[in-house]
Amino acid sequence: MNSPTELRSVALRCLGYAPAFALGWLVAVGFAFGVAAPANAANLYWSGTGTAQGTSSAWATAANWSSAATSGTTPGSAPGALDTAFFNTTTNTGTRYVSQAGNVPINGMVFNNTGETGFVNATGANNFQWQIGAGGITVNAGAGNVIFGTGARRGNVTLTASQTWSNNSGNTLSTVGSTNTNYNPQLDLGANTLTVSGSGNTEIGSNRITGSATTAFIKNGTGKLTFNSTVNVGASG
Repeated sequence: MNSPTELRSVALRCLGYAPAFALGWLVAVGFAFGVAAPANAANLYWSGTGTAQGTSSAWATAANWSSAATSGTTPGSAPGALDTAFFNTTTNTGTRYVSQAGNVPINGMVFNNTGETGFVNATGANNFQWQIGAGGITVNAGAGNVIFGTGARRGNVTLTASQTWSNNSGNTLSTVGSTNTNYNPQLDLGANTLTVSGSGNTEIGSNRITGSATTAFIKNGTGKLTFNSTVNVGASG
């Protein structure tokens, strides 16, 4: 029969007060049964050198990224939904274009590149999404224009969480529409609120804006927010 001290020890373990050796045993059991440890978010820095929509560098290529701000350290893969993408490495400046050949989930984007940074589908006919999470977009002072899409290639943007787009540069953060009605690039807010802030200007030029949040946009800061879209907020279809 267990003594009162032994029973108390068992009770404490049940309540989560297990001693270190027991916690180690539980961790070992977790790995033995395939319970994965939580993935860590990473900061990755763009080192791709494509300079136009026709010569853009692929987001999904790990060699176009660096795990160090100064470049030279290739990560195991391109950034994903938990990560923050920085544009660019400190040694990679000038006009840079990034292409996607599938949906791209990312927690957030930060821009320091002094040249223009553009995001496009690999071809005009593709309808993939730049899926941006709670980290939103930050365009720092001194950064160049940031554009999603061109007149010939889509730059669809989907919000996967409420977020802030903050532009503090003297250049414009924009989503670009298309005169080609076969493309119809869009900004999909989902059920989320987009807060636009900063001293720089932001232009929403996507052909369509969709969403179902009670409050779709909040404007803070001294920069201008301009719409050049067919707004369909309140209906997500």
